[in-house]
Amino acid sequence: MTLKGFLFYADYLDRQKAERRRDELTAAAFGAYLQGAGKDKAWTTYLQSIGLADKPKPATKEQKKKIVEKSRSIAERIMRMDRAAAKRKK
Repeated sequence: MTLKGFLFYADYLDRQKAERRRDELTAAAFGAYLQGAGKDKAWTTYLQSIGLADKPKPATKEQKKKIVEKSRSIAERIMRMDRAAAKRKK
């Protein structure tokens, strides 16, 4: 095995171990949450407070553009429905 291959697999195993450990901590946190450790917090808020919440991945320009287009089309549809409702009332 080359050094590059070894480093790749070592990194891969480290990431897998970290992911498994995080899953174990999340499971333990859920048990604690069910027993009242979260008090009046929502589950996601509780996870954020103990540092286990997933951080959202930043959106690419393409994804942002799609979100804007979808939001615009929804807003236009709402405006058309509102105008139609206003016309019916008259």
